[in-house]
Amino acid sequence: MRVRFEIRGETEARFYGLTDQVTVFSRLDGTAQAPKIMAGKKVGTFTVRATLVDEPRGAVDFTGVVAPRPAPTPTADAVTRTDTLPLTAKPDASFVEPITVRATHRGKPAADVKFTATMISSAADAAPNDKGPYFKDAQGKPVRTLDGLRTDAKGQLVLPQVFTDGTSGTFLLRLTTADGAAFTLTLTVA
Repeated sequence: MRVRFEIRGETEARFYGLTDQVTVFSRLDGTAQAPKIMAGKKVGTFTVRATLVDEPRGAVDFTGVVAPRPAPTPTADAVTRTDTLPLTAKPDASFVEPITVRATHRGKPAADVKFTATMISSAADAAPNDKGPYFKDAQGKPVRTLDGLRTDAKGQLVLPQVFTDGTSGTFLLRLTTADGAAFTLTLTVA
């Protein structure tokens, strides 16, 4: 049997070959498959109508949707500090100056890039540290991982204040983007 597939609607959806109608032969089991459909750029709904060519019977309609492309996720290929002052603090205190970084993509400011900040154990171990510098959560309790940080329109991210416990030494703060790129800062408590 021959089956005619026809695309109806206001979108630019077309069968492969840029046609809105195609006729195919059914398989031995009686099923027929329409060719691939290319969505086009126009957003909206469309209908694919399947009709038997040689035996006019009721048509069968299938609904398709051309959805808008999701906005690209902002990314950064470089993260640098906005100043060159050493990141040092005393034990049981805090870093006086806020830690500010600038994210760029191909040399231009990368706005709205999502970051996770984690005080990590070592360069080889990205697990959160259990001592040393920390952030505070909404209840004022120490946390060593913060999610949901975003750069501003200039590509800058000002981290919340960083506090220290009684442990001295060198510690690592890793900033990780949503797409997995990681950048590490060294913090010194002495």
